[in-house]
Amino acid sequence: MLVDTGSSTDIIYLSAFYKLHLHRSIIEGAHLTIFTGHSVDPLGVASLWVTMGKGLTTTTFWAQFTVVDIPDSSYNGLIGRPILTAIKAIVSPVHLKRARICYQESVPPANPGAANQESRHKRKDKDQGKTFRVGTNLDKHHTSQLIELIREFVDVFAWGMEDNPGVDPDLALHWLHVDPMFIPIKQRKKTLNEEKNLAIREEIASLLKAEAIRELQFPCWIANFVLVKKPNNKWQMCTNFTNLKKRCPKDFYSLPCLG
Repeated sequence: MLVDTGSSTDIIYLSAFYKLHLHRSIIEGAHLTIFTGHSVDPLGVASLWVTMGKGLTTTTFWAQFTVVDIPDSSYNGLIGRPILTAIKAIVSPVHLKRARICYQESVPPANPGAANQESRHKRKDKDQGKTFRVGTNLDKHHTSQLIELIREFVDVFAWGMEDNPGVDPDLALHWLHVDPMFIPIKQRKKTLNEEKNLAIREEIASLLKAEAIRELQFPCWIANFVLVKKPNNKWQMCTNFTNLKKRCPKDFYSLPCLG
């Protein structure tokens, strides 16, 4: 809902009215002039219970909303002066500005590129093509200490999929609560371009080498891969769980849309 201190009426759009499972029989006739200056013919007015606040500050009261049919609106309606007066609200521009800081803080910082943030170093002096990356925001003293530490304990770190042997299935076993009314359906094969095919082949090869996956013949359970572009312009191979989530309504561990 948009708080509009200049509106002399409280407005609810018809789409939001239906989402509340309300019947049009409670709407009474009315006329309205909206903030754009021209008149519209609202469907009428409806008196609804409104609850605002949390905990001890919760208040519930009757409010009269003008029902307007405006498609493709960004809001469900407008809270005007009648409701603001009913709850004795005081609009403070200073606090409104403060409330928007959360949006600015939620925006991730721009990534100018890995080349400007990281530098590559050899794992060992004799290693060719085997490097690790260190952030350039470290000072020279801490950077040299970190490089020496990594090179001293180079055997402790896993540098690739081959350094991560397969995990015992008993430690990561999970049964999906699939609705028995649904049956497996063989997915239609999708055609990908050469760049995506190469990324898939490289990922599968590394997973096979690490024994994280094995080849099986279950075409009914195969799902097409979804490739997502990462910030470093490389491809990440994911699985689309959207349809599977719909077939597992009682699963305690909800799957993401992409995994």
